[in-house]
Amino acid sequence: IDQMMQLTLRFGVCKESCAALGYLSFLLCSFEDLKESDHIGQLAILLLDKLKAKELLSQVYVVYFAGAASWMRGVKLTLDSLLHGYQVGMQTGDIENAMFSAHVYVIESFIYGRSLSELEREADSFIKQMIEYKQMVSKDMTLAVQHVILSLKNDPSLMVCKNVQQKDLLERAIENNNVVLGSLIYFLSGIEAYIFGEYETAANI
Repeated sequence: IDQMMQLTLRFGVCKESCAALGYLSFLLCSFEDLKESDHIGQLAILLLDKLKAKELLSQVYVVYFAGAASWMRGVKLTLDSLLHGYQVGMQTGDIENAMFSAHVYVIESFIYGRSLSELEREADSFIKQMIEYKQMVSKDMTLAVQHVILSLKNDPSLMVCKNVQQKDLLERAIENNNVVLGSLIYFLSGIEAYIFGEYETAANI
């Protein structure tokens, strides 16, 4: 990010500057500087439009709308943009960022409280695409959300903390030192246990 920004400051703005600003926005969000993160993210979005950098749209959208925008504007207002990022990514061949956009769309839809039946269908469709395009990182993270959706919708015995498939997913995350996936599974497990009234389990996760 530093090198990309240095080149932008030295030689001027180009299409790749959109990505640099997008990643800088996400970095600032991780440091909880939400106001500046949101400001820079909006600049990245404006620059995308001005430079007609459609091929970078999915990349910029996923880091901004998964980061500062969701904190500053609320999850509900990010969903359409994340779905748009997915659609444009698929059109332009940016499959990796399209699938990350799809994953973020699924988990933020879950957090917002959308219909579990609708979300189950969407998650299933996205997972099939992720497998087809060999995007296994996005697939595993979306699968973790899908397991929670299924247990809440159909059968409490499928709870994440008791689900064999989810336990296998967690074991693979630990073996591969995949901190992001492991953290996501624990996060979802805590939410689910709380919903089912298993407060001690939720507190210990």
